[in-house]
Amino acid sequence: MITLFVSGCLLLGSILLVYLIVEIQRQKRPGYRSPSRRRIVQLDQRLQQELELLTGNSKTARRLVAGVKRSNPKRSLRWCQEKAIADLRRDRRV
Repeated sequence: MITLFVSGCLLLGSILLVYLIVEIQRQKRPGYRSPSRRRIVQLDQRLQQELELLTGNSKTARRLVAGVKRSNPKRSLRWCQEKAIADLRRDRRV
């Protein structure tokens, strides 16, 4: 009876270990994106509209804000929106 219990525990432990190894390998692949990066965040509507006017595309506006956020992870989302707008205005003055 005890040997059956120990065998079952070893089998479950082995399955868990294989799962963890596969998951770690999957995350190391190029192009892997964690679920948190896929999440769409709520942006300030006024700033979002301004960004969309400057870029002409809501998808591009979100991508620019996401890029600023990746470069400045400790900054607020509002700051990132304002930075993206300032960068667009600066670059278009050239």
